[in-house]
Amino acid sequence: MTEIINRHKYAVVPGSIRLSQYVAIEHFWMSHMFSTEVTALLRRILDDVCADVSIGDSGIKARVATRLLECVAKGDVSVEGLRAVGRCALEEARAT
Repeated sequence: MTEIINRHKYAVVPGSIRLSQYVAIEHFWMSHMFSTEVTALLRRILDDVCADVSIGDSGIKARVATRLLECVAKGDVSVEGLRAVGRCALEEARAT
């Protein structure tokens, strides 16, 4: 996601922005870059993978979302592939 945003003079460094800013950036790019079907798929997978993430752990969900967006930007839109990436990103985010 950082690469996508950097093309348009934005930079996202983990911890450098508030969640509301991240959500606004995410919404902008998802609505302009991906089809409605892919956007819905990403939201569904993010919600599934992060179902047990508490609201207070929004940074974890943001990291998973970033990893999913990176995969889709590279052309990987398979459901199982995205779920696997999401689960891996969730494990990594919880470990840090």
